[in-house]
Amino acid sequence: MVMMFAEQYDQIDTLKLLKMCIIHDLGEAISGDIAATDQVEGTNKGEQERKDLLTLLNPLPEQLREEIVMLWDDYENASSEEAKLAKAFDKIETLLQHTQGENPKDFNYGFNLPTVKNTQTKIVLPHRFALKLI
Repeated sequence: MVMMFAEQYDQIDTLKLLKMCIIHDLGEAISGDIAATDQVEGTNKGEQERKDLLTLLNPLPEQLREEIVMLWDDYENASSEEAKLAKAFDKIETLLQHTQGENPKDFNYGFNLPTVKNTQTKIVLPHRFALKLI
């Protein structure tokens, strides 16, 4: 998806965005992913994912570990424009899963859309494009 939209976001560091999209799920490799609909209020999914990420990265050279952790933290905190865009792409992927799979008749397809907001950036978030596709 990044490659498909890259020309629309010329102010974005495309390499940083690609790296972020690749590494943002690494923290789920050990303990697994918790679907948004299954998350328990009051628990911090990100804490466990970061701990697992550090375990995975332990054998790597320090400079590479630091770069990956910095990108992962940026994504987790939506600190940069690239991180905000990576989160928006992740939402598109979720939307595609929900519209292509079998869901209960009462499934709330919009349950996680309010979490993608464009309040502090001038980037046009791609979830608007995704909604047109559905």
